[in-house]
Amino acid sequence: MLKIFSQRALGLIVYLSLSVSAPAQQNASGLPAQLYQQRRATLRQTLGDSSVMVLFAAPLRRREWDSEYEYHQDSDFLYLTGIDKPNGALLLAPAGVEVAGKVTHEIIFLPERNPLAERWFGQRLDLEAAKNTWGFQEALPSNQMAEYLDKALQKARLAYLPNYDPAFFEEPISNQRFWIERESQKALKQKYPQLKIKKAAALVTAMRVIKAPEELAVMQRVIDLTCASLREAMAKARPGMYEYELEAIIEYGFKIRGAEEVSFPSIVGSGPNSTSPHYWENRRQMQDGDVVVMDVGADLQNYAADVTRTIPVNGKFSPAQREIYEIVYRAQEAAMQIVKPGVKFSQVNKIHGKSSHGGIPVI
Repeated sequence: MLKIFSQRALGLIVYLSLSVSAPAQQNASGLPAQLYQQRRATLRQTLGDSSVMVLFAAPLRRREWDSEYEYHQDSDFLYLTGIDKPNGALLLAPAGVEVAGKVTHEIIFLPERNPLAERWFGQRLDLEAAKNTWGFQEALPSNQMAEYLDKALQKARLAYLPNYDPAFFEEPISNQRFWIERESQKALKQKYPQLKIKKAAALVTAMRVIKAPEELAVMQRVIDLTCASLREAMAKARPGMYEYELEAIIEYGFKIRGAEEVSFPSIVGSGPNSTSPHYWENRRQMQDGDVVVMDVGADLQNYAADVTRTIPVNGKFSPAQREIYEIVYRAQEAAMQIVKPGVKFSQVNKIHGKSSHGGIPVI
């Protein structure tokens, strides 16, 4: 027994040593590094020499004292870096910042690799890999961020900063609100009086609206696998099942078809729960004669699907259920007929002439 234990322990130590020493160069984005480089270059041109932009990776969110919620990267940070790990920061400085005698226009700040931390949380991106594999002009340890951010802000006239989440903290005992964003901006103004502050999200969102062909391919794939999983759930739905059983079928379908996670908590509401748009408990037993609403979506490489379908649990609509279903279906069809570049959301929402029943607007 001792010999077996020793062999297993030795194997574990060897495995951990190999996993820590191996260069961590991959992330879950699946898109080419050149695409991210092009995005950052385009954004630097948009910023101009008098501006800087700073974005931060999303932090880990604690669930309990020794565990965290499943990690999800900040979308703007991911869009510009391709990095899906926490505790990073990106500095874009079109006017340039001097690093070791060389002027650079972008710096990615990453935690230095820690063997003990990587045993718990897995590999992190190596600083050299960030430059050589992912194409960042410069990669530095996170503990140097304050120094180089100060250099950039001293010369800047305009700083694009991320949204704070949460923007304020409410302390329930004293009933006081602490505005993190407001206090942060006040401190920056005192240190850099010439600085004007704007939201980074406005510029990055404008870029994210237009999708590259590589992005469109991922989006189509995640939509397809979401729909395939929904069809599987439709075929297996039966009276007497619980809502969470359908949820399990759908989310299992996501995983076996290649998705990494759900894009939002799955909504599976039957009977009276079908009228609550954001019902999430999914605990009711479905009855004969119920309809069930399934509002679900898979997440693949941080691209999210969102598809809603309503079906009769027993496989056949009642006359009243079919009437309402067809009203909504006609509304959907009418809306899709006018969707094209240049059409506003408000125009789509107003389309109900062909898709109303008895004078009742559908959308």
